[in-house]
Amino acid sequence: VDSWSVKKKIIQTKMLARQIISSLNSCNKNIIKNYFSVRVNIALNSNNIDGEVELFDVFDENNDKILTQIPRDIVHATGHLHRAVNILLFNSDNKLLLQKRNYDKDVCPGHWDISCAEHLQPSESYKNAVKRGLSEELNIRDENIDIKKIRDWKLSKQEYNNGKIKDYEFTECWRANYDGKIKIDGDEVIEAKFFDVEKVKEMINDKNISFTPWGKREIRSYILKE
Repeated sequence: VDSWSVKKKIIQTKMLARQIISSLNSCNKNIIKNYFSVRVNIALNSNNIDGEVELFDVFDENNDKILTQIPRDIVHATGHLHRAVNILLFNSDNKLLLQKRNYDKDVCPGHWDISCAEHLQPSESYKNAVKRGLSEELNIRDENIDIKKIRDWKLSKQEYNNGKIKDYEFTECWRANYDGKIKIDGDEVIEAKFFDVEKVKEMINDKNISFTPWGKREIRSYILKE
């Protein structure tokens, strides 16, 4: 390989791998070594690396101290604790925006979901993650949008695809109020609609309608008060 940019990327990838491996217990080291080995091989064989590594802060069991930073794929493969935020977006008629996930999603394809959900980026606050999620997922860029936290963080442990994806998150739930235009990401979402609360209740209790587990949990807690 005679491309300096690729060589530089390989060096950075190897350094990141060593840093992460040194901070973890032995049971997860092989997963991480394999992950970074694949990335380096991609660079060697194609003179490129498949994009930037998306890192998550990994927290202790009290959601208080950052232990290290690990790539998203590894976090979900090993079940390390990280942060996320769920958002319920209402309009002035008190209708809730629900999204329907694309059919090619790894987790819950074709399921109805809450208005917005985001993993937190490194060093990001929950509040800033709410604003970023509304901007990225719904194209809401109003800095003065009315948002408020409606539930403090809780540890949620969900596993998908026969345990291959372990989503162990410290999740807060926030409410946003907005009457402006929204624009969904067609690669992520099939459709998005506002529903009145009574209709949402019917949908949640309809066994023929598929909801994401986290979406159902937040709706039952905040709207149904269960």
